[in-house]
Amino acid sequence: EYGRAVAASMGRTYQQVQIPTFAELIPALRASRCDAVISGLYITDERATQVAFSKPTWGSRFEVVMRTGDSAASLADLKGRCVATLKGSVSVDRLRAAGITPRTYGTSDEVLAAVASSACDAAFVESPTAGWKLTSPDYSGLAVVPALTQPETYYVGVAVKQGDTALLDQI
Repeated sequence: EYGRAVAASMGRTYQQVQIPTFAELIPALRASRCDAVISGLYITDERATQVAFSKPTWGSRFEVVMRTGDSAASLADLKGRCVATLKGSVSVDRLRAAGITPRTYGTSDEVLAAVASSACDAAFVESPTAGWKLTSPDYSGLAVVPALTQPETYYVGVAVKQGDTALLDQI
């Protein structure tokens, strides 16, 4: 819906391009497979060397999701355990900084399915993903561990190719 609204406000036609995995978003943009990435891409210094970002459109925190009944008091409690997260996400670096080697997956559904199937002990996902996905019956046995909600807020922006100031100014 946000993409449609942005396109309409610019007098452009909206066309959604399916990119198979999150890690492929920036390469797809840089290869001109799309004009912009409007899909939960956190603004980071590293990414800003590859793409140009709009002003932040929203902010989010990371949540830890575990099977109902499982828990942990801190991220440190997850060291040595299987923690699933999204490949190419800021979450990978955040977990590594906490001394956790994450198991990465291409989609958020794969991340949560790894926990639901007991292939992993926990998932480290952004709060909107947790809130939205956990309403699905597929994940009825999973829950957010409130004590592990991360305090840092990461901001999302629309990404365009470096140098495409005309498009960026319209967004």
